[in-house]
Amino acid sequence: MIKPFPDQTDFITRLSRALQTHRKVIAQASTGYGKTVCFSLICERYLSNPDNKGKSVVIACHRKALLKQARNKLFEVGLSAQPIIAGMH
Repeated sequence: MIKPFPDQTDFITRLSRALQTHRKVIAQASTGYGKTVCFSLICERYLSNPDNKGKSVVIACHRKALLKQARNKLFEVGLSAQPIIAGMH
């Protein structure tokens, strides 16, 4: 179980609210803020909502190391993740 820091909890809450009314939302945070933790918890919150049953989430990363980090955090919050890498069969 991942426990976010208070400022991350506020960040997650504000982003989750924005996603309720907007289809596209962008957020930024400084290096070391815990963005991977935040988006993993946002995904978990979104996918656990009964209204979103059967839906999926796509997360894009530009480096394999970030992809691995994201996948590990998603597993920590109880979500399955399948990486899709260019050139992968």
